[in-house]
Formats: sequence, C-alpha cells, structure tokens
Amino acid sequence: MKGVSGNLQLDAIVRVIDESSNTVIWYSDLSASDYAVYGLDDYGSIIILATCNVTSGTSAFANVVPVDITLPAGNTGVWSGGDYGGNEGYHNVMEMVNINSLSNAFYFGDQSTKKKCYDSGTSNGANNRGVFPGGQTNQDTNDIQYINISTGGDAITFGYLTTSFAFPGACSNGTNNRGIVAGYNGIDYITISTTGNASNFGNLVINRRHGTMLDNGTNDRGVFGGGEDGGSFNSMDYITISTTSNAQDFGDLTTGSRWLTSCSNKTNNRGLFCMGSGAILDYISINSVGNASDFGDLAANATDAAATDNGVGNRGVFGWGAGYVVSNYKMHYINISSLGNSVDSGYNFFNQKYRSGACSNA
Repeated sequence: MKGVSGNLQLDAIVRVIDESSNTVIWYSDLSASDYAVYGLDDYGSIIILATCNVTSGTSAFANVVPVDITLPAGNTGVWSGGDYGGNEGYHNVMEMVNINSLSNAFYFGDQSTKKKCYDSGTSNGANNRGVFPGGQTNQDTNDIQYINISTGGDAITFGYLTTSFAFPGACSNGTNNRGIVAGYNGIDYITISTTGNASNFGNLVINRRHGTMLDNGTNDRGVFGGGEDGGSFNSMDYITISTTSNAQDFGDLTTGSRWLTSCSNKTNNRGLFCMGSGAILDYISINSVGNASDFGDLAANATDAAATDNGVGNRGVFGWGAGYVVSNYKMHYINISSLGNSVDSGYNFFNQKYRSGACSNA
C-alpha cells in the first residue's frame, strides 16, 4: 500500500493533490508531528500542500518521503467517515490503525457515498473484506459499501439493505462469511464474500434503533445490545448467525443506553459494550446468556464512539471526537480479557470519528 510520510514542524492543513487532475485526494487539519498518508496506489504524481500561519522563510514540512507498507494480518482496524459536528456536516474519509502497535491513524481511502455517518461495520475476518452498512446522508440510507482491508483504497458499493438504517448494529461469523445488520425491528443478512443485496433474517425481540452488535466469530453467536425507541433500553438479544430466525432474549446491560459501540475477543467469548453517552463499559460471556457486569470505564466520555478489535489478540480500540478539534480525536485501547479502565493511547485520528463505523480483519 503506497503513500507518503513525513514530519510537520508546524500545525497545518495538509492537502494531497492528484497532479494530473488537480483534485484534492485527501486533506486534514494536523498538529505538528509525524504523519503518514496511504491509499495512494491509484495515483501517479502527487502534490503535498500545507497551509499554515508561518513566519517568512519557515517551512511546515520536513523529510517528506514515499513509503510502502503491508497492512498487518489480523490487526488492521478501519474506521469509516463521521460527523464533524456543527455546520460542517459529515465526511467520508476512512482511516486505519495497526491495533497491535498503535500510532496516529493513517488515511485508508474514501467511502463511495459522500458525507456518510451513523453507519456500522463488520468483516469476514482473515478473509479481509470489511463492510459498512446503512448510515445517514441527509436521510437514512440502505446502501452497503465494502473494502479490502489488506490493501486499502476507496470503498465500493456492495448492495442494499432491505430497509434504510441509521446507526444499525452489525456483526458476523468471521471467515464463515455471514454478515448481520440489525435495527428498528428488523434483522438482515448478507454473504460478505459475495456482493449483492441483503435478505431478511428475522426480527429483534423489541423494536428499537441506535443499538450495537458484537459476536464471537466462528462460534456463530451475535448479540445486539441497547438502543432506543422513545427511551433508552438495557436489553440484549441474541441470534445464531448461521441460522435465520427471530432473536431471543439474552439478558440486560447494567444501564439503558443508545448510540453504543462494542467489541469482543471473538472465539474467546468475551464481549464489551460501551455506553453511548458516558464512559461505562459492560462485559458479557457471549456463549452464556445472562446479564452484563461492570468491566471498568473509558478514560474519557465516549459519546457516539466506534470500536473494533483484533479478536483473540484481546485488544479493543475506541475512536471518537469531541469538541471538533484535532487534539480531541481520541484513540483509547483496552485489554478485553482483563477487567479495568481503558488507556489513552496518546494518539489521534486525523478526522472526526464521532458517529462512525469500524471493522478489522481479525
């Protein structure tokens, strides 16, 4: 995966421009630090432009060099677009991190729908296809987009859900290739390895939206938690991913919440739910029905965060933004197998990850 990296000596708005078409490929408001931009394989000659307040004779750039990386198997996490907040609206920039060895996020590519947020993400694990279903532009959408997690690049249209969802839950049974999307009262399924439209899977126990889903990978169980319909719910539903049917009651979260996010250590059977309007973390044993228990807290309020994980590698990563400034585009991590609070990685996303989706190739 080709790109450029370097160092900013000053805070600047950085733009990567395709010289042949004179169009902006990527831009972000960056703090003075090391940076990298990947996903440039389809472009020839490029121009990198930094706009900043500088004293005459001072350069923002140092050591700009071409780079080529191999994305880590089982450890590449990808976040979709998000909400800048205020009057700036949504964006479609996807970013990636090495979950096992964190750093500031890298540019991955663009979603095919401009200004898309409130979507969700899942993947077929080591088979390297990620999907981002549903979301919102000016209204709820039913489109599904897919990416190749191992190579980077722009998202491509996969197909369409049976109905439009904003902030659905999504999960999968990993390399067994079935993806699930759930919200309101409906559950859809897709075959992740084959593009096409979704089909009806069944119904949730309670009609609600703005929840989240997690799974235990090839162990074949998905769990939907939280959500709202006039008020916030603490209920959890579960399904057997490979078998179409209605969901069944799993148990309750420790508190009701909407706009949650979640992650798991897959076949090790621990799932984490992060409440959507606070710092509370709950955990469950995915293979055993029952109520959730307190896991710990995020190191900061994670309103409308998006999380993914490296599966049996036991690390979950949470990304979000608050205050709409670069210094708040946070990246926290957690050891899923050990109770406790999250750790602020000290690294950031380049763009707002507020209300985005996320997936990985674990």
